[in-house]
Amino acid sequence: MQTNTKILLSYTVIMIIGSYSFYLVRNYNFENRKYYMKKRQEEKKRLYKMAQHNENWMRDLPLFLKLKPLTHLFIPGSHQSFSDLLNKKLPIATDVPKFLRFVDSPWARKIIERWGRCQELHVTDQLRFGIRYFDVRVAFLPGECEQSLDIFLLHGLYGRPIKEVLDEIYTFISDHPEEILILDINHFYNFNDELHRKFLIQLEHLFNGKFIPAPPSLSLNQVTVNFAQQHGFQLLLFYQQKLAEQFSFTWPSSYIASPWANTNNLQHLWQYTENILTCRDQILPKGGFFVTQCILTPTWWNIVRHFKKSLRTVMATKTTEQAVSWLKKNSILLMPFFNIVIVDFVELFDFCTTVIQLNFHFEFLIYNVTLLFSVCILMYNDRFISIVNQLSISFVVSMEELAGQFQMRSIDVIDRLKNLLADGMLTGVIDDRGKFIFVTEDEMKAIVTFVKQRGRVSVDDLVDYSNKLINMDPQDVTLQCS
Repeated sequence: MQTNTKILLSYTVIMIIGSYSFYLVRNYNFENRKYYMKKRQEEKKRLYKMAQHNENWMRDLPLFLKLKPLTHLFIPGSHQSFSDLLNKKLPIATDVPKFLRFVDSPWARKIIERWGRCQELHVTDQLRFGIRYFDVRVAFLPGECEQSLDIFLLHGLYGRPIKEVLDEIYTFISDHPEEILILDINHFYNFNDELHRKFLIQLEHLFNGKFIPAPPSLSLNQVTVNFAQQHGFQLLLFYQQKLAEQFSFTWPSSYIASPWANTNNLQHLWQYTENILTCRDQILPKGGFFVTQCILTPTWWNIVRHFKKSLRTVMATKTTEQAVSWLKKNSILLMPFFNIVIVDFVELFDFCTTVIQLNFHFEFLIYNVTLLFSVCILMYNDRFISIVNQLSISFVVSMEELAGQFQMRSIDVIDRLKNLLADGMLTGVIDDRGKFIFVTEDEMKAIVTFVKQRGRVSVDDLVDYSNKLINMDPQDVTLQCS
């Protein structure tokens, strides 16, 4: 009897504890779910508002920015632009080292997929967010597309056929006829000349009449948003293969530079980026597009150490956040060197809006500098006029007195007097005692006439005649200053 009572009591305690635990867990999950649902809705609203704001940003540019060459605009771009969908059912891609392809397995593909994905948004969403530069890698996958030309995208794993992405781009530019995109196809795997030729013909047929002609058909300064909009051009294609030079619509790699820091350290990344930006003119002596890569590159040790995590959680989020802060902080100093800026996960931290707004900040800075320069010139000219007036009234003035009156150094006064004499704003002479003697134009002409009439004139005769001619009384002289 006593044993049964103990068992019953134990069951009762367990039921009470279990019920209470279930209550706590249920309420905890419910509160968590409410919190995360609210955060997700807020994030969706923010992203939707950002997409609406930047969807037609090139169309909405003021005319003075539309007239700037594309090489001098601030353009947001995405790194590994089409890596949002990587197919874990296909084998490990050919851009991965061979020794890793030997250990191809479902768990290896899962890790590579987490670390190979550099974007979360599909191409249409990126375009709506304001991305106008796309970084592309393509590969021919033997056995998958021998009967067709479904060339695949890749980054660690194979992604979608590029035809799907190109169709989305075509739909967007058809719906947004004043937006200009830059497509940079820079890595090719398992390609031969025949595949290159077929792919280029496919691109030409799909975007017929939309490509901006490559140099020498146009100069870089001609390639502006305004020019492209007037002629119906919407796509600038970099196809970094020598065979592409046979096609007039492909831009050669000599007109674009995309230096890669190849580091997993943020401090090294910003040091490298600042140094390389100042070398833009040396890297592109003929001019061209310059891509600033604000990205970290994980090592294999980073991936092994955090194999359960992803590129986004370990590196990319922090890097993109710092990239936005770095752009705002250094925009004034490095503005003349910026052009295209790319990051991973472009939807984070208002990256696109930050880059687009730099166009307006730069022009505002130039306007302020120009205004300040104009004010300085006016002040400088006002001081010149004051000096001229003072000399015209006084006729003979010591340099030291003039310097004290205008709060300037004596040497600066002498330099400005020489400039005034050279420009014809003042006539006179500076003697060896540090004094300026004002001489009117009529008096100067009279001295010239005297010398011509006399032929040979000694210094003493010239001094005597000048003393008689030049009147030192300002009340009896009509001043003439040009």
